[in-house]
Amino acid sequence: MSSRARRPTPRRALRRLSWALILLVGLLAMASCSTLGYYGQAIWGQTRILVKRRDVGKLVADPATPDELRAKLRTVARLVDFAAGEIGLPDNGSYRTYVELPPAPDGSRRRAVVWNVTAAPELSTRPLTWCFPIAGCVSYRGYFSRRRAERFAERLARRGFDVAVGGAAAYSTLGWFRDPVLSTVVDYPEVDLAALVFHELAQHPLQRVVRHRGRDRGRPPLAGGHRSGRSGDGRLPRRHAPGRTVRRARARLPRPPPGRLRRGRAGRGEASAQGKKSSPS
Repeated sequence: MSSRARRPTPRRALRRLSWALILLVGLLAMASCSTLGYYGQAIWGQTRILVKRRDVGKLVADPATPDELRAKLRTVARLVDFAAGEIGLPDNGSYRTYVELPPAPDGSRRRAVVWNVTAAPELSTRPLTWCFPIAGCVSYRGYFSRRRAERFAERLARRGFDVAVGGAAAYSTLGWFRDPVLSTVVDYPEVDLAALVFHELAQHPLQRVVRHRGRDRGRPPLAGGHRSGRSGDGRLPRRHAPGRTVRRARARLPRPPPGRLRRGRAGRGEASAQGKKSSPS
Protein backbone atom coordinates (compact mmCIF):
# COMPACT_ATOMS: atom_id res chain seq x y z
CA MET A 1 0.00 0.00 0.00
CA SER A 2 1.16 3.49 -0.81
CA SER A 3 2.47 5.66 2.01
CA ARG A 4 1.70 8.91 0.18
CA ALA A 5 -1.91 9.04 1.34
CA ARG A 6 -2.52 11.08 4.46
CA ARG A 7 -4.25 8.89 7.00
CA PRO A 8 -7.37 10.33 8.61
CA THR A 9 -6.55 11.64 12.10
CA PRO A 10 -8.98 12.59 14.89
CA ARG A 11 -7.93 16.23 14.65
CA ARG A 12 -8.51 16.38 10.90
CA ALA A 13 -11.84 14.58 11.19
CA LEU A 14 -12.92 16.94 13.98
CA ARG A 15 -12.02 19.93 11.80
CA ARG A 16 -14.15 18.59 8.95
CA LEU A 17 -17.05 17.92 11.30
CA SER A 18 -16.74 21.42 12.71
CA TRP A 19 -17.10 22.90 9.24
CA ALA A 20 -20.09 20.66 8.63
CA LEU A 21 -21.73 21.89 11.83
CA ILE A 22 -21.04 25.51 10.89
CA LEU A 23 -22.65 24.86 7.54
CA LEU A 24 -25.63 23.26 9.27
CA VAL A 25 -26.09 26.30 11.52
CA GLY A 26 -26.14 28.52 8.44
CA LEU A 27 -28.70 26.27 6.80
CA LEU A 28 -30.88 26.35 9.90
CA ALA A 29 -31.12 30.11 9.61
CA MET A 30 -32.55 30.02 6.10
CA ALA A 31 -34.30 26.68 5.73
CA SER A 32 -37.94 25.78 6.32
CA CYS A 33 -39.00 23.36 9.06
CA SER A 34 -39.43 20.47 6.60
CA THR A 35 -35.92 21.04 5.28
CA LEU A 36 -34.34 21.20 8.74
CA GLY A 37 -35.07 17.53 9.38
CA TYR A 38 -33.59 16.58 6.02
CA TYR A 39 -30.32 18.41 6.65
CA GLY A 40 -30.18 17.03 10.18
CA GLN A 41 -30.46 13.40 9.06
CA ALA A 42 -27.84 14.01 6.35
CA ILE A 43 -25.31 15.43 8.83
CA TRP A 44 -26.04 12.70 11.37
CA GLY A 45 -25.81 9.90 8.82
CA GLN A 46 -22.52 11.15 7.39
CA THR A 47 -21.06 11.63 10.88
CA ARG A 48 -21.91 8.06 11.87
CA ILE A 49 -20.02 6.76 8.85
CA LEU A 50 -16.98 8.97 9.45
CA VAL A 51 -16.54 7.92 13.09
CA LYS A 52 -16.72 4.20 12.19
CA ARG A 53 -13.84 4.27 9.69
CA ARG A 54 -11.07 1.73 10.27
CA ASP A 55 -7.73 1.71 8.50
CA VAL A 56 -7.55 -0.93 5.76
CA GLY A 57 -3.90 -1.73 6.45
CA LYS A 58 -4.59 -2.41 10.12
CA LEU A 59 -7.57 -4.59 9.28
CA VAL A 60 -5.50 -6.64 6.83
CA ALA A 61 -2.82 -7.18 9.50
CA ASP A 62 -5.34 -8.00 12.24
CA PRO A 63 -5.57 -11.79 12.78
CA ALA A 64 -9.21 -11.36 13.84
CA THR A 65 -10.23 -10.12 10.39
CA PRO A 66 -12.05 -12.86 8.41
CA ASP A 67 -9.98 -14.24 5.54
CA GLU A 68 -12.61 -13.36 2.93
CA LEU A 69 -12.80 -9.74 4.08
CA ARG A 70 -8.98 -9.52 4.26
CA ALA A 71 -8.71 -10.65 0.63
CA LYS A 72 -11.32 -8.09 -0.45
CA LEU A 73 -9.55 -5.26 1.39
CA ARG A 74 -6.23 -6.21 -0.21
CA THR A 75 -7.95 -5.96 -3.59
CA VAL A 76 -9.25 -2.49 -2.73
CA ALA A 77 -5.78 -1.34 -1.63
CA ARG A 78 -4.29 -2.67 -4.87
CA LEU A 79 -6.94 -0.84 -6.92
CA VAL A 80 -6.31 2.46 -5.13
CA ASP A 81 -2.54 2.08 -5.63
CA PHE A 82 -3.10 1.40 -9.34
CA ALA A 83 -5.44 4.38 -9.66
CA ALA A 84 -2.86 6.70 -8.12
CA GLY A 85 0.28 5.27 -9.71
CA GLU A 86 -0.90 4.31 -13.21
CA ILE A 87 -3.96 6.42 -13.99
CA GLY A 88 -3.06 9.58 -12.09
CA LEU A 89 -6.13 9.73 -9.84
CA PRO A 90 -5.72 11.40 -6.42
CA ASP A 91 -4.34 9.39 -3.51
CA ASN A 92 -6.05 11.56 -0.90
CA GLY A 93 -6.90 8.94 1.71
CA SER A 94 -10.25 7.92 0.23
CA TYR A 95 -10.90 4.17 0.13
CA ARG A 96 -7.98 3.62 2.53
CA THR A 97 -10.48 2.97 5.33
CA TYR A 98 -13.36 0.54 5.78
CA VAL A 99 -16.78 0.82 7.42
CA GLU A 100 -18.96 -2.14 8.37
CA LEU A 101 -22.54 -0.89 8.32
CA PRO A 102 -25.19 -2.27 10.70
CA PRO A 103 -26.94 -5.37 9.34
CA ALA A 104 -30.35 -5.33 7.68
CA PRO A 105 -33.44 -6.05 9.83
CA ASP A 106 -33.31 -9.73 8.81
CA GLY A 107 -29.70 -10.00 9.99
CA SER A 108 -28.13 -10.11 6.52
CA ARG A 109 -25.54 -7.65 5.22
CA ARG A 110 -27.05 -4.37 4.12
CA ARG A 111 -27.07 -3.71 0.38
CA ALA A 112 -27.78 0.04 0.52
CA VAL A 113 -26.28 2.89 2.51
CA VAL A 114 -28.71 5.57 1.29
CA TRP A 115 -32.15 5.55 -0.31
CA ASN A 116 -32.92 8.03 -3.09
CA VAL A 117 -36.37 9.41 -3.80
CA THR A 118 -37.12 10.44 -7.38
CA ALA A 119 -40.39 11.92 -8.58
CA ALA A 120 -42.02 13.36 -11.69
CA PRO A 121 -45.45 14.76 -12.55
CA GLU A 122 -47.92 12.19 -13.80
CA LEU A 123 -47.39 11.29 -17.49
CA SER A 124 -44.16 13.31 -17.56
CA THR A 125 -40.52 12.28 -17.92
CA ARG A 126 -39.15 15.52 -16.45
CA PRO A 127 -38.09 14.79 -12.84
CA LEU A 128 -38.44 17.10 -9.90
CA THR A 129 -35.20 18.73 -8.80
CA TRP A 130 -33.98 19.87 -5.40
CA CYS A 131 -31.24 22.45 -4.88
CA PHE A 132 -28.76 22.38 -2.01
CA PRO A 133 -25.72 24.44 -1.01
CA ILE A 134 -22.43 23.09 -2.42
CA ALA A 135 -24.06 20.08 -4.11
CA GLY A 136 -26.18 22.22 -6.43
CA CYS A 137 -29.41 20.98 -8.02
CA VAL A 138 -30.07 17.25 -8.36
CA SER A 139 -33.01 15.13 -9.50
CA TYR A 140 -33.20 13.01 -6.35
CA ARG A 141 -33.33 13.38 -2.59
CA GLY A 142 -31.22 10.97 -0.55
CA TYR A 143 -31.90 9.64 2.94
CA PHE A 144 -29.81 7.52 5.28
CA SER A 145 -33.04 5.99 6.57
CA ARG A 146 -35.30 3.94 4.31
CA ARG A 147 -38.30 4.76 6.49
CA ARG A 148 -37.72 8.51 6.10
CA ALA A 149 -37.32 8.10 2.33
CA GLU A 150 -40.59 6.20 2.06
CA ARG A 151 -42.44 8.78 4.17
CA PHE A 152 -41.22 11.58 1.92
CA ALA A 153 -42.22 9.55 -1.15
CA GLU A 154 -45.71 9.07 0.29
CA ARG A 155 -46.11 12.83 0.72
CA LEU A 156 -45.14 13.39 -2.91
CA ALA A 157 -47.54 10.65 -4.05
CA ARG A 158 -50.41 12.33 -2.19
CA ARG A 159 -49.63 15.48 -4.21
CA GLY A 160 -50.12 13.52 -7.44
CA PHE A 161 -46.50 12.78 -8.38
CA ASP A 162 -45.19 9.46 -9.65
CA VAL A 163 -42.48 8.43 -7.19
CA ALA A 164 -39.81 5.77 -6.81
CA VAL A 165 -37.51 4.85 -3.92
CA GLY A 166 -34.25 3.09 -4.72
CA GLY A 167 -31.31 2.08 -2.56
CA ALA A 168 -27.72 3.07 -3.43
CA ALA A 169 -24.80 0.91 -2.31
CA ALA A 170 -22.30 3.78 -2.32
CA TYR A 171 -21.96 7.52 -2.74
CA SER A 172 -19.18 10.10 -2.89
CA THR A 173 -18.60 13.28 -0.92
CA LEU A 174 -16.57 14.58 -3.91
CA GLY A 175 -13.42 14.97 -1.85
CA TRP A 176 -14.88 16.92 1.06
CA PHE A 177 -14.25 13.89 3.27
CA ARG A 178 -12.06 10.80 2.88
CA ASP A 179 -14.66 8.33 1.69
CA PRO A 180 -14.36 4.81 3.10
CA VAL A 181 -15.01 1.48 1.44
CA LEU A 182 -18.42 0.35 2.66
CA SER A 183 -19.55 -3.15 3.50
CA THR A 184 -22.32 -2.68 0.92
CA VAL A 185 -19.79 -2.85 -1.94
CA VAL A 186 -16.85 -4.86 -0.60
CA ASP A 187 -18.35 -8.08 -2.00
CA TYR A 188 -18.50 -6.70 -5.56
CA PRO A 189 -16.59 -8.58 -8.28
CA GLU A 190 -13.15 -7.05 -8.81
CA VAL A 191 -14.12 -5.45 -12.13
CA ASP A 192 -17.18 -3.76 -10.62
CA LEU A 193 -15.21 -2.69 -7.55
CA ALA A 194 -12.51 -1.17 -9.78
CA ALA A 195 -15.15 0.71 -11.79
CA LEU A 196 -16.66 2.11 -8.60
CA VAL A 197 -13.33 3.21 -7.07
CA PHE A 198 -12.02 4.76 -10.30
CA HIS A 199 -15.31 6.56 -10.99
CA GLU A 200 -15.55 8.08 -7.52
CA LEU A 201 -11.88 9.08 -7.33
CA ALA A 202 -12.17 10.74 -10.74
CA GLN A 203 -14.71 13.17 -9.25
CA HIS A 204 -12.50 14.27 -6.37
CA PRO A 205 -10.08 16.54 -8.33
CA LEU A 206 -13.05 18.44 -9.75
CA GLN A 207 -14.16 19.40 -6.24
CA ARG A 208 -10.57 20.31 -5.25
CA VAL A 209 -10.29 22.64 -8.23
CA VAL A 210 -13.46 24.42 -7.13
CA ARG A 211 -12.25 24.73 -3.53
CA HIS A 212 -8.71 25.90 -4.31
CA ARG A 213 -9.69 28.10 -7.27
CA GLY A 214 -7.46 26.40 -9.79
CA ARG A 215 -4.38 25.95 -7.61
CA ASP A 216 -4.54 22.16 -7.91
CA ARG A 217 -1.89 20.97 -10.36
CA GLY A 218 -2.91 17.30 -10.26
CA ARG A 219 -3.40 15.25 -13.39
CA PRO A 220 -6.82 15.35 -15.07
CA PRO A 221 -9.56 12.85 -14.18
CA LEU A 222 -10.64 9.94 -16.34
CA ALA A 223 -13.59 11.54 -18.05
CA GLY A 224 -14.93 14.98 -18.77
CA GLY A 225 -14.28 18.25 -17.04
CA HIS A 226 -16.10 20.48 -14.63
CA ARG A 227 -18.82 22.45 -16.37
CA SER A 228 -17.14 25.73 -15.45
CA GLY A 229 -14.05 24.53 -17.35
CA ARG A 230 -15.80 24.55 -20.73
CA SER A 231 -14.84 27.12 -23.31
CA GLY A 232 -17.25 29.67 -24.73
CA ASP A 233 -18.42 27.35 -27.53
CA GLY A 234 -19.16 24.53 -25.06
CA ARG A 235 -16.10 22.41 -25.92
CA LEU A 236 -13.90 20.92 -23.23
CA PRO A 237 -10.33 22.25 -23.04
CA ARG A 238 -7.60 19.81 -24.05
CA ARG A 239 -6.51 19.05 -20.50
CA HIS A 240 -10.03 17.81 -19.71
CA ALA A 241 -10.59 15.95 -22.99
CA PRO A 242 -12.41 12.66 -22.28
CA GLY A 243 -10.38 9.53 -22.96
CA ARG A 244 -6.92 11.13 -22.83
CA THR A 245 -6.01 9.48 -19.53
CA VAL A 246 -7.53 6.22 -20.69
CA ARG A 247 -5.25 6.26 -23.74
CA ARG A 248 -2.24 6.82 -21.48
CA ALA A 249 -3.28 3.85 -19.36
CA ARG A 250 -3.68 1.65 -22.44
CA ALA A 251 -0.18 2.59 -23.58
CA ARG A 252 1.20 1.10 -20.33
CA LEU A 253 -0.51 -2.26 -20.87
CA PRO A 254 1.82 -5.17 -21.78
CA ARG A 255 1.98 -5.87 -25.49
CA PRO A 256 2.26 -9.34 -27.12
CA PRO A 257 5.70 -10.40 -28.40
CA PRO A 258 6.47 -9.04 -31.90
CA GLY A 259 6.77 -12.54 -33.38
CA ARG A 260 3.31 -13.51 -32.17
CA LEU A 261 1.86 -10.25 -33.46
CA ARG A 262 3.42 -10.81 -36.92
CA ARG A 263 2.15 -14.38 -37.06
CA GLY A 264 -1.31 -13.19 -36.13
CA ARG A 265 -1.32 -10.60 -38.89
CA ALA A 266 0.08 -13.09 -41.39
CA GLY A 267 -2.58 -15.60 -40.46
CA ARG A 268 -5.32 -13.03 -40.98
CA GLY A 269 -3.78 -12.09 -44.34
CA GLU A 270 -3.66 -15.70 -45.52
CA ALA A 271 -7.23 -16.30 -44.43
CA SER A 272 -8.33 -13.18 -46.29
CA ALA A 273 -6.49 -14.27 -49.45
CA GLN A 274 -8.07 -17.72 -49.32
CA GLY A 275 -11.47 -16.15 -48.89
CA LYS A 276 -10.96 -14.03 -51.97
CA LYS A 277 -9.86 -17.06 -54.06
CA SER A 278 -12.86 -19.12 -53.00
CA SER A 279 -15.39 -16.34 -53.61
CA PRO A 280 -17.28 -16.58 -56.95
CA SER A 281 -16.30 -14.11 -59.63
